[in-house]
Amino acid sequence: MKYRKNLSTLKQIIGFILVTSITMMSLKAEISPDEYEKMRDASPEKLTLIKTKVNKGWCLVCTSRDVEVEALVESVEASATGLKPKQTIKIEYTYKQIPIEINGPRGLPMLKENRVYTAFLKKRPNEDIYEPAARGASFEDLL
Repeated sequence: MKYRKNLSTLKQIIGFILVTSITMMSLKAEISPDEYEKMRDASPEKLTLIKTKVNKGWCLVCTSRDVEVEALVESVEASATGLKPKQTIKIEYTYKQIPIEINGPRGLPMLKENRVYTAFLKKRPNEDIYEPAARGASFEDLL
């Protein structure tokens, strides 16, 4: 009798874990390309950048890192803060390593040095630091 009760409890626990897992996987759904485009269009800073320096910290087993980028503005399509070509700006964001098999919103890329990117950014209030404005679609490698 006690064995059947424990087996029933075990089945309930396994069922709960399965239902919870399936629900959690569906919560990380991909964002529609149209939504990324809307975020890009609403971005206050639309720039072409040459990334000149990156500080990504060192970590052997981390799945996320805080990234600091120093970039040279090459051209400006739109700038709410008055950025001009040849200015250097600082960008900060968190890079998360996302396994290929997991569905979900695009992650921000780890920018590479001396590459040219189109960037969709916003300025942090009361700081001279910019951050991505269109989630995983905030940077586009032009090379």
